Amino acid sequence: MTFEDRAGRLVERSLSYEESWGLLARDKQWRCHICPDHTGEFADIAVGDPWHLSPQPGEPGRSLVLVRTGRGAELLAAARQAGVLCLEPAAAEVLWRARPGQRKDRGALWARRLALRMLGLPVPRQTGFPTFRFWLTELTWFEKVHSILGTIRRAFRRGLHRPQRVVSYEAVDRANVAPERRSEEVVAASLVECARG
Repeated sequence: MTFEDRAGRLVERSLSYEESWGLLARDKQWRCHICPDHTGEFADIAVGDPWHLSPQPGEPGRSLVLVRTGRGAELLAAARQAGVLCLEPAAAEVLWRARPGQRKDRGALWARRLALRMLGLPVPRQTGFPTFRFWLTELTWFEKVHSILGTIRRAFRRGLHRPQRVVSYEAVDRANVAPERRSEEVVAASLVECARG
């Protein structure tokens, strides 16, 4: 990755797949701890890492692409037809191999929400995601207790018990952000470049 540092110099850095996930796991946003949808269930198309496959040396990398709607299938077919994506079909159960902890994550989410309620903190309303049954069936007793106590610890450590200032997305002046600095454009360009490479 290349970025501009505070002094205005272009700096190039790289991380291995394992190093980058170590950083992401350590600095995980709070919203990720209380999100039931780690696989984009309401998206037309969801893209994620195939964690059941180890990246091979020199391989440009792979992504697991989930198509959930007819509209998503049309978009994906058009991208494939244009030569932007190379796709191989996979069985639906690949998702559970790629995300083996998904059921445990859902169970822990039920406990996290319970802990937030116990603390009198706001809890997002999320419907359509089974959580309680996974808490009952997928977590050990230690994991059940840890998911509640760990959430209480995180809530105090991160200061969630104090009022937070909320800034609406519309309040951010995106018009004055240079196009090369808009992350979604950079990500889109990187995906196209990788797909063609």
